[in-house]
Amino acid sequence: MIDPQHVKDGQILARAIPVADLRCRGFSVHRMKYVLRCFIRSAIDERIVRTKRDPPWTDAGVAIMKAGDIRGIRDGGKQAFKVIDTALPENPGHASIFAASPEKGNAHARKLRSLLTSLLQNRMPLEQAYETALRRRARDSAS
Repeated sequence: MIDPQHVKDGQILARAIPVADLRCRGFSVHRMKYVLRCFIRSAIDERIVRTKRDPPWTDAGVAIMKAGDIRGIRDGGKQAFKVIDTALPENPGHASIFAASPEKGNAHARKLRSLLTSLLQNRMPLEQAYETALRRRARDSAS
């Protein structure tokens, strides 16, 4: 889920991914295979309602990213990110993205987040994301 204040002229801003998340907490994502559409819809709606803005926030859409694509991002020939299963009892589809080398500091994490931000640019409505994922799974299992 991307907050609307992190979208400018239709593009996700780098600050949508906090440096502290990449270095320490993990950038939270949902694994569609393990979480129901209604769970994510509820989380989006709750975030929109919870935040008092004028004008009110609207749904900025979701991006589908493959863990393999995230792990495939390279920095100096080395893997730039780790994707870790961080499932929670209340969210079995939770995962976290971390910088592979957090000890390199904030400047390095800012550089990496610009690489990760590029994967967030292709957003779509939640319903379309699930339909796309279902078609992709069906295609992959047929081959």
